[in-house]
Amino acid sequence: MRVLLIIIAVVLVLSVAGWISFHHEPGRASVTIETSKIQSDTAEAVHTGANALRKAGDKVDEQAAPAAAPSQPTQPVTPQPVGTTN
Repeated sequence: MRVLLIIIAVVLVLSVAGWISFHHEPGRASVTIETSKIQSDTAEAVHTGANALRKAGDKVDEQAAPAAAPSQPTQPVTPQPVGTTN
């Protein structure tokens, strides 16, 4: 029963997305799968996802760049012998 509900939900979502259409004529019913629409929608989704990942990578690079280069020069640390004070 659960599998049947999942299949119905998937067909409904695909129908709403415009990837599947149903046609009813007298004495005939047909289901059309719009492959060109599926291809264009998935290509657009891949392109959008790639842009989002590229922007996220650029943001990470921008945040990592200031941390990698210190803003002030550092002073060398000279070791002190144990037990001595300044």
